[in-house]
Amino acid sequence: MTQDRTPKDTTAKTSTAARRAVTMSPAEVAENRSRISRVVRDWNTAAVADRDAEIAAASQATADNSTAAAEMQAPPQDPANVTNSQRTNAEATTELTTEAIATNTPPAGSQPAAAFAPSDRLMAIIAPAMELTPTPPSSPSPPQSGRLQVTVLNTGQTISGMETQTASALVTPNNPAATATAGQQAPAPMVTNQTDEILARLAAANQRVAANSPRGAQGRSPLSDYTLGPMPPVQDEEPSTPLMHLHPDQVTDWVSTTTGRVLVRPFDTAATNPANHAAIAAEIMTAITDITGSNSVAVSIPLMIDNPLPRTRHPNTFLAYNLTPEQERILLDRGIWSSELTTFQVLPLNPPRPSFLFTLSGFTTLDADHATDLVRQVWQDDASAEFFTGLVEAAPEANRAATVDRIRAFIASMTTNLLDIRITGQIRTPHFNVYANGEVLANDNEWAAIRSYLRMRLYESMMHGRATASADFHCSLCHSVDHPRGLCPFPHLQGWRGGARNPPSDSNKTNRNKGKGRASYPFNQLGKRPPRRDRDDRNPGAGGSGAVGAN
Repeated sequence: MTQDRTPKDTTAKTSTAARRAVTMSPAEVAENRSRISRVVRDWNTAAVADRDAEIAAASQATADNSTAAAEMQAPPQDPANVTNSQRTNAEATTELTTEAIATNTPPAGSQPAAAFAPSDRLMAIIAPAMELTPTPPSSPSPPQSGRLQVTVLNTGQTISGMETQTASALVTPNNPAATATAGQQAPAPMVTNQTDEILARLAAANQRVAANSPRGAQGRSPLSDYTLGPMPPVQDEEPSTPLMHLHPDQVTDWVSTTTGRVLVRPFDTAATNPANHAAIAAEIMTAITDITGSNSVAVSIPLMIDNPLPRTRHPNTFLAYNLTPEQERILLDRGIWSSELTTFQVLPLNPPRPSFLFTLSGFTTLDADHATDLVRQVWQDDASAEFFTGLVEAAPEANRAATVDRIRAFIASMTTNLLDIRITGQIRTPHFNVYANGEVLANDNEWAAIRSYLRMRLYESMMHGRATASADFHCSLCHSVDHPRGLCPFPHLQGWRGGARNPPSDSNKTNRNKGKGRASYPFNQLGKRPPRRDRDDRNPGAGGSGAVGAN
């Protein structure tokens, strides 16, 4: 039996409302079409309103949880600068839909259908509204930013086309920058106090971390761990004292170093023991890294000359190298670096000549101006003039005028300084250090010749007694030769972090008086007066001696 494949008549199954729509006059069709458009628009608007409210609530929650920094980094784009190429697909759909409503023509690119045939489901929804009194349609308005867009069905579109276009309009993002059109202002982002609050909390957290950090604040300079300057000068006996007793081959290697380098001499006496050198070198590297920020600094440990003389001290000067010129300048500018970790002096590889010449003792005055006048009188007397004339005549004839100028500048730069030495019972025995600018002289040999001559002179006055040059001191803290450790000026500096004036308690008792700045020449090594001798002891024949030798 052959099956009947004739297409079924779908027209017979259409609803009564559909048949009525087909038999209506053209005027009635136009009126019903207008009604249907309004009803569909109102229905879609009511359905979308709830979803719009939900999306707006979710967007508000998201905006509240966003940080102010993120809002500032991504400000909304000015709608006036939005070009046609930057508009979203949703905006284009909205414009096409609005144009279709206004002109009652299908959008460009849409396929025309044979006739509008609403389904039973659609008619069941809109049929009750057909009996309502029609109201004039409102003029289409531009889409509001941040709201869902609704597409109204036109005559030439099928139901499936309406669903597709409406779905495309419903996914328009809630983004003011995406939905803004030319000439329309996008809403400004919500301004809150979150920015100030977050920045304030961040600043407070940084302060707390800085207070609890071992190195202090993150922005704190490591230089604050070191005693501030200006620092007193350290006076050496000779210009090359820091390099004395070093192995000549090591000195050659140090001089041949092409990178930035400086001499480093630690304070106190630990560096005279070679067993401490590795630990001291590590402390120097750590300190220089903190001061300069260098991660390539290296330290060379001093090596002693071969076959040194008895009682020769081991050299205590290290070399820090692999420095940049700027790092070298930073270290040399302050000269003395003192922290809780270490304290050391920084010198150039070719140190300058010291300004200290010698110490005079024997004057019966505490006035440094009187001492300065007495010293200048001796330097300008006939004997000194004859000595300086010999220096000038020994120079090449072309250099004699310059030699005279150098000697005059050296004499004019002379100053004295009171060194308040006291002996047992707080008895004052004033000493005066004599200084002059040795850098004005031509070389070390000229400087040494002048110092040796002036040191041998007798300085006497009818009013203030006679003074001669005494042996140089040696401060075991800073290694200067113009004062004992007991009168070292460094421990008196504000914020000093280095060693103290007094040496450790387990130091050699025979040197205790030197650390306190006590002169031992009229007394024994314990700083006490020798016992009184009987008359027979003073008699040379009895083997006694009335004089106590200076130590």
